Amino acid sequence: MFRGKTPDLTKTDTLIGEGTIIEGNLKSQASMHIEGHVIGDILCDGDLTIGEQAVVKSNIEARHITIAGHVEGDVRARGKLSITTSGRLFGNVTCATFTIEEGGTFTGHSTMPAAGDDARKNNSQPEEAEHPSRKKQKRNSNQAGANAV
Repeated sequence: MFRGKTPDLTKTDTLIGEGTIIEGNLKSQASMHIEGHVIGDILCDGDLTIGEQAVVKSNIEARHITIAGHVEGDVRARGKLSITTSGRLFGNVTCATFTIEEGGTFTGHSTMPAAGDDARKNNSQPEEAEHPSRKKQKRNSNQAGANAV
């Protein structure tokens, strides 16, 4: 499809229009805009926009993702994930930057890898935060043990 050319990831290459129903996995080397219904995983090298009329039941991975429609499934954005006022996301999220406009809905867990980590490679569960008083207790007990020797 892109023989000898590098796709422009900022321009929409594929449009799935309202009234279109796709069952199966989608893979694109450029950006996509979905207004129809998709059931199946989506892998997009560029940006992905889920339009207001869209209903998507998929695990999704893309560079930047904007959700204005309804999405059920886990989402991985290598860059920014945005849920607009009309957007509804039911699933877990891994992304570098996450915004939800007032009125947007998100139900699930979110993970934001540390700078330099790749969102695609981060499958780990978030670590449970330790209360500062527990850290102090551990430090004090270690010091007491060292003094006893």
